Amino acid sequence: MHMAWVIVAALCAGVAVWLWLAPVPLASRLESVGQGRDRHAGDNWRPDAALVLELLLVALEQGAAIPRALQCVGEVLGGGVGTGLAYAARQLVCASSWSDAWCLPCDHLAELINGAPYSAADIDHAQRILRLVGATLRESWERGIRAAAPLRAAMEQLESTERTRIEQRAQKLSVKLLLPTGLCFLPAFLCIAVIPTIASFAMGM
Repeated sequence: MHMAWVIVAALCAGVAVWLWLAPVPLASRLESVGQGRDRHAGDNWRPDAALVLELLLVALEQGAAIPRALQCVGEVLGGGVGTGLAYAARQLVCASSWSDAWCLPCDHLAELINGAPYSAADIDHAQRILRLVGATLRESWERGIRAAAPLRAAMEQLESTERTRIEQRAQKLSVKLLLPTGLCFLPAFLCIAVIPTIASFAMGM
């Protein structure tokens, strides 16, 4: 009887370890990375370019091929970007060339999402991201090299560009704040320092 309980306990422990080590589905991993998406934004939600590249990097590092990664990320994102990624993935699976697969999503996305309630700004934003993804992964697809390095390089470039943009805005803000600050301090300086000094000098004469 004691031996039976030992066997049962060993089996339970083995099942627990297997469940803990079992691979998480790729879609679930992508959902966890992209969990910042506002689910209430619907199809008009605009994903950040850095987020799209990060999701693709996660998918590819999990061993997915480029078409599979594009398909999974497209399903997770939805919207114009997701539609474009999924379309490119299907075309690549059907043996289309890289240029042909990305032509419609990058340049004629409005035709691809015909009937969807997207504004011109939404389509333009989605096409910029799709062009970035297509340019970043092109060499990996055509030459068979690892895609992680170009994706990381593109993410670093985006981060550098964003940092520069923030610094430029901060500089412009400081210039805008300088004028009202000067207009406030100058009259105060005249009233507190200059005028009393002139008045005292005139009374002394």
